[in-house]
Amino acid sequence: MLRRFAIAASVLSAFLAGSAFVHKMTLEIPFMKPGSALPKRYTKKEKNISPPLVWSRLPNDVREFALILEDIDEPRVHWIVYAIPATLAGLPEGLPGDEVIHAPAKLSGIIQGITDFKGEGPGYHGPDPQPDKQHRYGFTIYALDARLALPPGLDKTSLLTLIQSHIIGQGELVVTFRK
Repeated sequence: MLRRFAIAASVLSAFLAGSAFVHKMTLEIPFMKPGSALPKRYTKKEKNISPPLVWSRLPNDVREFALILEDIDEPRVHWIVYAIPATLAGLPEGLPGDEVIHAPAKLSGIIQGITDFKGEGPGYHGPDPQPDKQHRYGFTIYALDARLALPPGLDKTSLLTLIQSHIIGQGELVVTFRK
């Protein structure tokens, strides 16, 4: 029942924002199945680098993308990435931890926002749940119909508020991790 309410709320929100339909995109980590365990190299247990991501089944007229990673079971935002050029169909493994990425050229201008790990700076902050507890982590990619020239320093709420009326596509990937 609660899931149906959440889906209905999402549809209503999209309709009120000016788009009655949000295109369903595919988001994946190339070597993983949805719902499987995230390899340790992408967690604080080991290298703590961002995994490679690819997206497909894009809507027409995409101008840029935004991405959010959060712990579903202990609501915490682990990664915010926006101003991703529409020319990209994914992000490479180990995205630099800069607030604004300057190199390589194809990634130049990508911005990483404020997570719930403010003291650790911008960039990816991998899973680190309490021992013996499995958590689910949700990646969400948003396709936007405009280049929004958003400023650095946005958190999840600010980003979603600013992009809401521009979302034309969305994809989700859920993975797990247990320490």
